[in-house]
Amino acid sequence: MKKIFAVIVAVFALVSCRILDEDPSTRLLQGSAFDTQKALDAQIFGLYGTMGKVFTSSAWFFNFNCASPLVHWKDTRSGLALEQCLRGTLYADQNTGRSILAGMFTTINTANSVIQGLRTSPVPQEQKDEIEGEARLIRAIMYFYAVRMFGDVPVFTSPMSSDKDAYVKRDSFVKVYDLILKDLEYAFENMRTAERQKEITGLSGRADKYAAKAFLAQVYLQIASILSSPSDQAFGTIASGEIVPDFSELGIDSASKAWKNALLCADEVINKGPYSLEEDYRTLFNWDPQSADNAFFSEERIFAIQVTPNGGISSVASTYSLPAYMVGTLNATLLTHASTPGMVRPCRYVFQKWGRTYGGPVRTSGSDKFFVGCNDPRLDASYIYNEYYATADNNGNPYGEARKVEVYPMKNSTDQAYFKKYLYPQFDQDAGYADYYLLRLPEMYFIAAEACAELGINGSLGDSYDYIECIHQRARNSASEPSSQPAWTKGQFATKDELVSAIFWERVFEMGGEGHEWFDSHRRGARWLLDNVYEPLHQFLLENEQSTYRNVYWYARGYELPRTLDNVRNCLLCDYPEYEILYNQALNSSDQNYFNSSKACFSVTGGGNIDNEKYDEEDKLDW
Repeated sequence: MKKIFAVIVAVFALVSCRILDEDPSTRLLQGSAFDTQKALDAQIFGLYGTMGKVFTSSAWFFNFNCASPLVHWKDTRSGLALEQCLRGTLYADQNTGRSILAGMFTTINTANSVIQGLRTSPVPQEQKDEIEGEARLIRAIMYFYAVRMFGDVPVFTSPMSSDKDAYVKRDSFVKVYDLILKDLEYAFENMRTAERQKEITGLSGRADKYAAKAFLAQVYLQIASILSSPSDQAFGTIASGEIVPDFSELGIDSASKAWKNALLCADEVINKGPYSLEEDYRTLFNWDPQSADNAFFSEERIFAIQVTPNGGISSVASTYSLPAYMVGTLNATLLTHASTPGMVRPCRYVFQKWGRTYGGPVRTSGSDKFFVGCNDPRLDASYIYNEYYATADNNGNPYGEARKVEVYPMKNSTDQAYFKKYLYPQFDQDAGYADYYLLRLPEMYFIAAEACAELGINGSLGDSYDYIECIHQRARNSASEPSSQPAWTKGQFATKDELVSAIFWERVFEMGGEGHEWFDSHRRGARWLLDNVYEPLHQFLLENEQSTYRNVYWYARGYELPRTLDNVRNCLLCDYPEYEILYNQALNSSDQNYFNSSKACFSVTGGGNIDNEKYDEEDKLDW
């Protein structure tokens, strides 16, 4: 059975970062909360629990996840909730951003309370340093997600004891990155090794010091991407105007230096960290706790949100990704289900891109040809497509026996495939308990490969092709029959840009549905996002085979993808939540993000493409 944390969740009344009903540190400091090593570990378990609630919420997995153009949704949603998804951002007056940011600051505040409580703890200093390192790791992770989504955010390094403590301006994104780097460096120097974590706690799956090094690789990748295209980024507020990103005060005076740091950190995690790639990709998503090769003990995980009924954390991932009554789950025997089955789906453009990249069976419909499978075995482990078996229809009417249900691409029109990665056998209509990967080892290979491509490295640290081939070889090992997935051959990409784009799509194929798509597609700036995602997706939607899908979900409803650099820059960051600007007494309307403030109205409901690129003559649609 899965070993799980005895999670003690410290829940704070932080509805937004401005509201606190009492001093949270008072609650943490009651009794002997910091008097023993076990008590300190209990505080960390509570911190993990608070953090987990952010990434297992519907706001995160559904609303924000679907804001990536590479993830899609079920049903014909309308209004601003849909528009923000199609634009790849979150609007200020929608609750999603507020909910996510409040959860992040709840976790940050909890981490600060733990760190403060350590100051007077009688536990030996070495043990306190270990715990502080782990708390600072989690604080850094939450700030890293916050700064990538919202840009400037307030930096808190001590617990808030009243509303007044939260009435502060947003700090510069550079200051946020400064704290993140310092926290992660401290964590790496002071956190326990994997062996010591297990020795002390007897637990499997808790983060170790190399998790800090892995997140450092991610942070340097982000900074390197920003500095590689500074004029395509979107920092600044209405009050400040556009701000050109500059990290020189952090000792990072060039994109090249950041790429080198990213490569060194990622390579160190690969070669010195306690992690290893699973031999079979399918093992990563085997959530049967009775199975000998289940995913709960994978040595590939670097940081995962452990979802367990014992710890009070359940996830919407299974509910929002799986079809109702699917054979292979407990839900198949029930005649009721949650109202949200299969709400989060793979974008069919990604499905077809996967087939076009690696080949596979093709179906012909009139003059159109499209892929109904792929030679890459990861597709079968990642998606439920073509068909599945169910014991009832979507209204709960029983079939009497399992019956085949056709889905995309076998069933075309408006249908999509389903994500398979959260297939939990004991899933019922209430929740599933598949873990949620924040970071696993392949990310280090992708970071190293991209850094090598940018630096032109072909030497002692390997090159892009070597790193990617490690991922490909594992993929080929993950098929019931020998896979015909081709290997990359050195030099097959004519330019650096082609190689970088290919690495990006390998990320999408490997980690699709795991919450990376928005961050991976947005970090390189407006021109890259336009050229590699929005414009190709636009052209895909114009294909005859996509006409019904296009009309139901996209253009016939008055929505169009951003197709100019200015409009894409408006989507690089999420709006700062309106609730914060209204109720934080230190903020006003001029504190909104500079680019988010000019909405351009190019995709409003029923609207046209004002200030957006017009269709070419050959693009005109006969609706």
